[in-house]
Amino acid sequence: MKETHILVVEDHVPLLILIKEILEGEGYAVDTANTGKQALEIMQDAPADLIVSDIMMPGMDGFALHEAVRACPAGRASRSSS
Repeated sequence: MKETHILVVEDHVPLLILIKEILEGEGYAVDTANTGKQALEIMQDAPADLIVSDIMMPGMDGFALHEAVRACPAGRASRSSS
């Protein structure tokens, strides 16, 4: 069975670390990003099954990240087909 891959995007590092630890404790594979731009770069190499994102971030906010992910092929492809 394929391991579920989650990308967490959060600019507040202590919260990012806490969310990552909780999800990994539940058995998920977790990548993290501090910015929307960094999240998009990660998605190019490792598309996520689920993205958990902050909304209010400097630069690219969560809404802009959502639109960018939906517009790129890596955001539409599942990990099993990449």
